[in-house]
Amino acid sequence: MSGGRRVVVTGLGAVTPLGADIDTTWRRLVAGEGGAGPITAFATSGHSVRIACEASDFEPERWLDRKTIRKIDRFAQFAVAAARMAESEAGLDVAREPDRVGASIATAQGGVASLAECLRELGESQRIHPSLVTAFMPNMAAGWVSMELGTRGPLGAPCTACAASAMAVGEGYDAIKLGRAEVMLCGGSEAGITELAVRASQRCEHSHAETATRLVRVDPLMPTGTAS
Repeated sequence: MSGGRRVVVTGLGAVTPLGADIDTTWRRLVAGEGGAGPITAFATSGHSVRIACEASDFEPERWLDRKTIRKIDRFAQFAVAAARMAESEAGLDVAREPDRVGASIATAQGGVASLAECLRELGESQRIHPSLVTAFMPNMAAGWVSMELGTRGPLGAPCTACAASAMAVGEGYDAIKLGRAEVMLCGGSEAGITELAVRASQRCEHSHAETATRLVRVDPLMPTGTAS
């Protein structure tokens, strides 16, 4: 991959617990401020986890119309907002050459809130609203970025846990380096502070702790003991 086209970053966008834009996020980060606080997304009574890092300053109405907001999960809303910020900072005109502009937007969980709503509706009425089905799909952050910004180039949605966003950036780099696109909007988005996701994470941690307790035994023949 040496030589050939040079790949550079020309615009940034972010929605984080430190701020709803890249400038606020960076200013608070270098100032050593934190983004953690009491969970407000759902009632935490009965939960051992009551603190999280929420993007509480995010206003989806700044980036999407109300009809669209009702149809898409919060994780996709974050992605569209960040993509719009990067588009603006880069001075990008997608409409000028949409076939040469692509996106690779990653996620580890997808639309967890929408999935939980699907389960609730199914339990109550045995019916699911069609928009919820597409809302929880992991590829929809990339899909909505493409639809809202009008890109028609390469489109990807890595869903590989903690490595997902790095893989999305790598996909974007390759697309430009290999001449498949002139511009790629790359990154990752999560909106996992939901009762479903928190309870699931707690259960996984509890299960791992139980397994570890069963597997650890002290070997009396070894001076310091061994775990097996």
